[in-house]
Amino acid sequence: MNPIVLICLIGAIVIVAGILGYSFYKDKRKDRSENDPDYQLFFRIGMSFIIIGLIFLILAFTTDLAYLTTIPLFIIGVIYTALGWNRRDTWQ
Repeated sequence: MNPIVLICLIGAIVIVAGILGYSFYKDKRKDRSENDPDYQLFFRIGMSFIIIGLIFLILAFTTDLAYLTTIPLFIIGVIYTALGWNRRDTWQ
């Protein structure tokens, strides 16, 4: 594997892990019920998946990586982002 591709992959994983870690740390609220989903977190995770999916798609089109394995990341990101954005009135 090309060293530039490896550096991009590691950088993308570190960025997404940082965003998700911050989201989970920040959202430790006690005023919500246990069954109430956090739609703002769905939005954040969806945006992270979109970014990772786009990075992998760019890498797939510039290298020999199969692009069919990267499309589900992008689609999951779009679905999570749409779900979170649709219920943005419940964000706290």
